[in-house]
Amino acid sequence: MCYGDGLYMSDATKQQLADSFKKLLETKAYDDITVSDITEGCNMSRQTFYYHFKSMFDIVKWCYFDEAMRDRTNLLGYGTWLDKLKQVFAYTVTLRNIIISVYNSRSLQILLDYFLEEGKRRIGDIVDLRSDGILNQGDRDFFVNALSFAFVGVMVKWIDDGMMDTPETMVRRLDAVIGAGYIRNSIDKLAKSLDNVNND
Repeated sequence: MCYGDGLYMSDATKQQLADSFKKLLETKAYDDITVSDITEGCNMSRQTFYYHFKSMFDIVKWCYFDEAMRDRTNLLGYGTWLDKLKQVFAYTVTLRNIIISVYNSRSLQILLDYFLEEGKRRIGDIVDLRSDGILNQGDRDFFVNALSFAFVGVMVKWIDDGMMDTPETMVRRLDAVIGAGYIRNSIDKLAKSLDNVNND
């Protein structure tokens, strides 16, 4: 992640703030942690925190980003769409203490919105790849949203159950229910339904 001294120093500062945040979560609930707690834990100022992060939840998102940057397969763009969903599950397990604490906090909706955006981004990629441009924008967005909300529902239930099933198990189940074959068939049905409307 060293693309120049400025970026390296910025990432190093973020890492120190994130480490302080993670340490606090060992003894305090997410709702009870303040920006001052985080900065005092690494001898930095509140101004430094807000220079690097817009909010408390922004530091949670950066922890996800940091895990993704450590994953060379994600960085290089390898793998199928299921591999990419598996990464979300795997990062969530790695950041278990953070996610459980946020899940049980007043910021739950922000966490769900974040998972939804991740789902839309990753599922949207495969829909675009397999649709070959045959869907109009409205149908494409509807399909991506439907699958993304289903993904978030699965994530919520999994977290609520304590993440007992492995990421591999979760992805195997998702593949059986909404695998690439299902996606392609649904795309074809959506396209044909539009053709039928236009021909009426």
